[in-house]
This record gives sequence, C-alpha cells and structure tokens, in this order.
Amino acid sequence: MYITSIANQKGGVGKTTTTTNLSYNLSRRKKKVLVIDCDPQGNASQTLSKVSPFELEKNIGMLFSDGATFSSCAVPCKYEGIHLIPNNLNAGSITLSVDYNDPMRFIGFRTALERDIDFMKTFDYVLIDCPPQIDSLFLNNALVVSDFYIIPVEAGSAYALSGVDALLRVVNKIVAVNPKLKLLGALLTLLDKRTKAGKIIANSVKAYFQPENVFKTQIHRNTVIERSNIAGRCICDFDESALGCRNYRDLATEFMDRIESFNG
Repeated sequence: MYITSIANQKGGVGKTTTTTNLSYNLSRRKKKVLVIDCDPQGNASQTLSKVSPFELEKNIGMLFSDGATFSSCAVPCKYEGIHLIPNNLNAGSITLSVDYNDPMRFIGFRTALERDIDFMKTFDYVLIDCPPQIDSLFLNNALVVSDFYIIPVEAGSAYALSGVDALLRVVNKIVAVNPKLKLLGALLTLLDKRTKAGKIIANSVKAYFQPENVFKTQIHRNTVIERSNIAGRCICDFDESALGCRNYRDLATEFMDRIESFNG
C-alpha cells in the first residue's frame, strides 16, 4: 500500500483531474485504490461519488474526531475498485474547530491510519487530492502519511513554477516527521506543444526539477478533459478515444513503474 499526495500551491493545475483519472486507470488495471479528497471544494468527490458528496453521512471531517478510522469514513465509488473518503464545503468547515495547537492538526490522518492499518493494506494505492492552500490542515496531514508526492505543473502558464518553492518548503518541514516522503515526479499538465510558451515552460520545469524527476508522460491540453469534468466522469469513461484518456493511461503505467523503481 503506497500513499501518494498530488499537491501544488497553485490552483487550476490539474490536481483533481490527475487524482481522479489516475485512480480510474489504476482500477482498470485491477488495482484497488482509495482516494482521499482533501480539497474542501470536493471536486474529486463529485466526480467519483455515486451521489452528491453533500448527501453522504461520511466525510473527511470525521478523521479529526476521537476514535476515527479510515474505514469508518470511506465509501465505494461509482467506479469498481475505487473507494473514496469524500469532502465538501460543510466537511471542510469541521476542521475550523480543530485548535491550532492541537496535535491533530498534523497527525489526525496518521492517528486514524495507525488505528486502521489492516483496512488500509487492502488497497494497492492511496491517492490524496490536496488543496492549494499551503498552510492547510489537510495538506499537512496528507504529507505526514504519504510515501510520495506528485507536483502537477501547468505548462501553459508563465507562473507555472510560482507555487513550487512554497510547497517544497512545507515538504522539507514535513520530512522531519516523515523521512520516507519522496518526490515521485513533477507532472506537466495543460501542455500545448504548438505554442512557444508551452515548450519554454516544459524546458524550465525539467531544468528546475532535473529531467529524471519529471514524468515522461505529459498531459496535453484537451477540451474533452474539460467536458468530462463538467459531466462528472473520468475521461476514459467519457471518451476512451480522446487524447486525454491516452495520456492518463500512460501516466498510470509510468506511475506504477516509478513506485516500483523506488522500492527496488
């Protein structure tokens, strides 16, 4: 069971789209996946849940209560092989009641994980969709329990790397309590190779992270991805012939290969 956070301080870079579509394509490979929606907007929950996340009794806010476990908060998704710990704006507000000095602000997830390790070991992969807020209780908790993290970087923005330094500063602090945390790779998203800007930013990302730390798979700008998000479906479920579907199928393969290489 490997836990991977998908994180970037910058919004609109494809964190949620990557989380949901990567989980879908891993499940298509007969892998069991748990998705933890750490973004109070709850977009991953809207895509994966069988019903509106506002209709679910279970949600991520429960993980910060006494005696909470991951199994008590997880629900089956509309896609076979995927379970979800859902989030929504109401659930997100629960965390406001957690005192700033309360250790649960940092180890709520880890405490729940330790209580429920047998349940967690039933999954091959756990993917955590992180919020863009760098000081978020959810981001801290996600990184504390993660083995790896992925940084989606928008290849179409001149400010693509603007939030990365801040995220890496948080990561460096978390490593003090979670030394196993490693960068699995930066992922270029919303890439349009027809533009000069796209090529420049792609080269800048490789120079910043070093080429070996950047996924070879690139997620190209594709209107079908946007349409599938609007429809509340993963892209390979929405249109299996779309370029975006092929991109995320390739990402699932490279994702598994990278984790395997880290673990010998």
